[in-house]
Amino acid sequence: MSRADVEAALDAHQGWRRKELHISLRSLFTHLRREKAIFQNPTTGIKAGAYPQPPILPLSQECYTDAVAAATTPEQQVLLVLTVVHAARRPAIKALTVDDLDLPSRAVTIGGRTRPLDELTHQVLHGYLLHRHRRWPHTSNRHLLITRVTAHGHEPVSDYWCHLQFAGRRASLEQMRIDRQLEEALAGNGDPRRLAAIFGISEFTAVRYANAARALMDGILESLPPPTTKRGRAEIDHGNSVV
Repeated sequence: MSRADVEAALDAHQGWRRKELHISLRSLFTHLRREKAIFQNPTTGIKAGAYPQPPILPLSQECYTDAVAAATTPEQQVLLVLTVVHAARRPAIKALTVDDLDLPSRAVTIGGRTRPLDELTHQVLHGYLLHRHRRWPHTSNRHLLITRVTAHGHEPVSDYWCHLQFAGRRASLEQMRIDRQLEEALAGNGDPRRLAAIFGISEFTAVRYANAARALMDGILESLPPPTTKRGRAEIDHGNSVV
């Protein structure tokens, strides 16, 4: 097989199929070249392109019902509300300190951006701070989220600990964070500038969410159930049994 044959085979496919075929051919000819069955690898220098990004699709109501049911501890409730209401990334939540909260003024600074606190987030954070003080009254760790291990030091909680809080659920925290941004894109009629201003995301990311929202609003993804705005937050608010 010549280089032209490889390029013709790849050109017959797009997206994931093209990428997977490219990986398979490259692996095959690398092995044949190593075994000296061929003199030259025809895939050398041929690029399949970047992996196509999967479409951003809305989560089902059941995902939020499941997440609310799983959030039985104050720590889990903080993780959930900061993710679903504020679309905060895990590293930003881990880095939060008690000094980033201004409950009297109803504000929180996440990732260097100060944003107002809605009633639900205010209630969850207030309840968690009371819990934190009762359980670790003498801790010197200024991070908001602490555990029985980190309460005796100054480190944030680990990625593994965060992952465990909602492991095995219908949706991960990251999936719910993505869904929150999609929800806002739908609420703003696919305006990327509004998304960038609210969440502090890059223009490229904002445009991607805006395009996904427009596709949903235009009925391009007709097989999907119609998304409803405030879906995730409404479900969590309904779970004020959560707090």
